[in-house]
Amino acid sequence: TPELAFELGRLCHIAADLSQPLHTDGGPGRPFEDRYHARYEKEVERLLDEFGPVTARSAAPPADVRSALEALARAAHAGYEPIEHAYLSGKGLAPVTELTRVRLRESVAATLDLWASVPPPARGGPPAGASSEAGQAAAVLLAYFGYASLRRRARLSSSGYAASAGRRAVGSARRCG
Repeated sequence: TPELAFELGRLCHIAADLSQPLHTDGGPGRPFEDRYHARYEKEVERLLDEFGPVTARSAAPPADVRSALEALARAAHAGYEPIEHAYLSGKGLAPVTELTRVRLRESVAATLDLWASVPPPARGGPPAGASSEAGQAAAVLLAYFGYASLRRRARLSSSGYAASAGRRAVGSARRCG
């Protein structure tokens, strides 16, 4: 259904955001981010034209998905300061192009992994709180990928981005239900 596709897209967007270095920090500890965040994202769009095919790494999720998502965000976070330095020093995307390509590939691969590993809905009815097909799919994703746990446990940044992503994922499931 269109609602199902929308909510799965929203959940994949949240997972992909964990691969974007500038989405892993911010807030009071990064007072200059507003000077380069939008510019970086706009310049990254140019790299998309150079992109070749990316395939899902596995049809099965990792044994501990929460840890895998946290590792994805930590790997992305390692790129935060190089991007910040490149833009604040006036060099822009050039010094961080390869780092950015790696993050883009990880983002696409993580999204493909998420779509490829969604389990079929359980027989016998939707999970608790899901009253529609879309709500059932979103609830299965939330349970399977641990977004609620990620929301409670992840402290990846001073801005609380991971917690915000978790709240949006839970909200998606509620809107579908």
